[in-house]
Amino acid sequence: RSVEQTERFSRDLRAYAAAAPHFFIWGLAWAAGYGLGALLPDKRSLIWLAVVVAGSIASAITGARTGGGGRHSWVRSASFAVAIVLIITVLINVLAPMQPRQIDALVPLFVAASYLLIGIWGGLRFAVAGLVLGAVTVVGYFIAGENFGYWMAAVGGGVLVMTGLWFRSA
Repeated sequence: RSVEQTERFSRDLRAYAAAAPHFFIWGLAWAAGYGLGALLPDKRSLIWLAVVVAGSIASAITGARTGGGGRHSWVRSASFAVAIVLIITVLINVLAPMQPRQIDALVPLFVAASYLLIGIWGGLRFAVAGLVLGAVTVVGYFIAGENFGYWMAAVGGGVLVMTGLWFRSA
């Protein structure tokens, strides 16, 4: 039993270490997407398209360089990004009409739920990250009002970067 616990602990630590750079990448991408989207609301779609593409490429390169996932990690990273974009696009269309701020909240809530679910199988820290990201999204949605984009750039992006630091320290 002790050996199994040690193996699980070791596996969790490796998962945290492998995920840390991706949290940094997506935290910065998140800050750029929400910040620029708040500054230039008429360009939000183009901004987010560029952010998702750049983040996906950076994640794929990082995964390949760090040995995360082997030689096909770029395929997994791209597939993951495409899957998230497709799921969110379907949700937005099914739930339409939605206000831009509702869409801006839906995306991080979906990501938070994903981390929470990953945490059920992949380590407690993922679940905690999902809970914190979900909580700051809900709080920001209700208290930040029209400044929600700036809130998510600073606080949401900050949560992801801080999660990367936390995971790196594991």
